[in-house]
Amino acid sequence: MSTSITHAVAGAPIERVAISHDNCWLVAYYPNENWQLVLRALNDPESANIPVGIQSRGPDFRFLPNRALLLVADSNYLKVCDPTEPTPTVTPLIPEPIYPIGSFAVTATGRSVVVGCSKPYVSAGYAAFARWDITPNAPVARRWQKRIPVGRDLPTRGLGLLPREKAFVAVERRHDTPNNRWVEEIAVFDADSGTRRVVLPSPISTTRVDHEIHAITVSPRAPLIAGIVSGCLFVWSAKPKSEAPTQVSRFNQFRDAVFHPDGQTLFAVTREGVFRYDSQNWTELRLDVPITGHPTCLAVSPDGSLLAVGTAEGTVTVCAC
Repeated sequence: MSTSITHAVAGAPIERVAISHDNCWLVAYYPNENWQLVLRALNDPESANIPVGIQSRGPDFRFLPNRALLLVADSNYLKVCDPTEPTPTVTPLIPEPIYPIGSFAVTATGRSVVVGCSKPYVSAGYAAFARWDITPNAPVARRWQKRIPVGRDLPTRGLGLLPREKAFVAVERRHDTPNNRWVEEIAVFDADSGTRRVVLPSPISTTRVDHEIHAITVSPRAPLIAGIVSGCLFVWSAKPKSEAPTQVSRFNQFRDAVFHPDGQTLFAVTREGVFRYDSQNWTELRLDVPITGHPTCLAVSPDGSLLAVGTAEGTVTVCAC
C-alpha cells in the first residue's frame, strides 16, 4: 500500500482492530447497541460496513493463521467467522462453553489455541486456562485445562504465546489477604501443561493499592512482553531470571500496544499520537500517521507490512509500517 487509507467506520470510538492474513479484510469493534463487529474490504475506503452479530461487548478477536477465518471470543464460546460468506456469521468452534471466555492466543500454524476464561459476576472464584487442538478436518480436542483464583474478569487483551510457543503469558488477579485487596500480575505458564512457571516483577510499588493491567502484547521473535499498567507502558524480559520491567516512555496515558511480527519493534498509541520503539534501546519515535482524530487502538498485519490505527472519532487509518 503506497498511501494511507482511512475508513469511516462508526460514530463511536474504535476499541479494537485486526487485519486478515491476506491483507484483504479489516475488522473493527466499537460500542454499539446492536452488539456487532464490523468487517470492511481493507483496500476500499468506500466499502460498506458488513455487520457480524455477536453476544458480548469488547470481545477479543484475530484472524486464524493461514486460513481466511476470523476467531472471536464471544460470550461463552470461541467462535469462527468466514468473511467471504454473503452474510458472515459467527458459529462456535469449540463445542463446549467456556464461561465466560476472555482472551486467547493462536499458534503460528493455526492448529492450536490457548484460551482464558474468567468469572466477572462474583466477588471471588476461579478462572481457567485451557488449550485446544483445532486441526483442520479433525475433531476439536481439549489438551488440558487449569484453574486459577481470580476476583473478577481478566483483561480481554491479557494472553499471548512466547517464541517457540513452549510457554504463554497471561494476566492473573490474586487476593492480597494482609492488605485485603486484589493484585494483578503477569505470569508465565508452560504451554504443554498450563503449569505456572514464574510471576513477573510488578512495575508498581507494593504500597500502591490500585493498579490495572489494561493489556499485554508478546513479541513473536524475542522473550519480551509489553504491558500497559495504569496507563504507563512497561516491557519485561521473559527469561528465567526476569528483572524489574523497563518503563519505555514518559507518557502515562497509553491505550494500546502491539509488537511488529519482526519482534524487534513495538508500536503504541496515546491520545497524543502513534509511537514506535526499537527493542534494542527503546528509542521513541513519533510516527506521522495521517489519522483523523485521537488514536485509541492499533494492529499490525500478520505479514508486518501494514499498520491500522483506530480513533475516538470512529475512523480506522491503514498505512504502510
